[in-house]
This record gives sequence, structure tokens and C-alpha cells, in this order.
Amino acid sequence: LHEQIGQGAFKKVHRGTLTLPGAKKATDVAVLQVNSKDVGAEIETLLRLGRHPRLVRFFGQSKDGDDTLFVMELARMGSLDKRLEEFEETITPQHRLAI
Repeated sequence: LHEQIGQGAFKKVHRGTLTLPGAKKATDVAVLQVNSKDVGAEIETLLRLGRHPRLVRFFGQSKDGDDTLFVMELARMGSLDKRLEEFEETITPQHRLAI
């Protein structure tokens, strides 16, 4: 894991790297460190959705004590909620519904 790049009520987000089998170079990833006992629904949803062009890729998960670690593709433009805050004044109600 590298530096912490985000934090919420029940999670911390770290930048990391992952070398996939057969890959020539490492992939930048986000590692979500979730402090919650009930993450089964999130994992089930990610697995059910599979690979989708509009979602970051889910690589896997692991346990570290009471925390669950989710390894996901790093969103280069940052989180959607932070990007939306930048345009808060210009987003119409119709745009919000579409998003």
C-alpha cells in the first residue's frame, strides 16, 4: 500500500499497485479498507455485475483483522461525488436524475 488518498465514516482508501499474472507492469489500484462486519452484500453486487465499462474493475478482497480490504481499479479522475461537487452550481435536476 502507498499513501492514503481518501477516508469516509467506515473506510479508508489507499493507493496501491498490483501485478497481474502475465502482466509486464504493475496496475495502479485503490485499496478500500472497510471497517464493517457486513460487507457481503457489496461483494455479492460487485461479483454479480462483473466487468462493466462504466464501473471500476474489482480485483478481489481480503480480510485484515476486523477490516475487509477491497482491491479495485484506481479511478484516475477521482471519486464521482468529488467530481460532482466541482459542478454543483451547474448541474440541473434533470442531470442529477440521469446520473
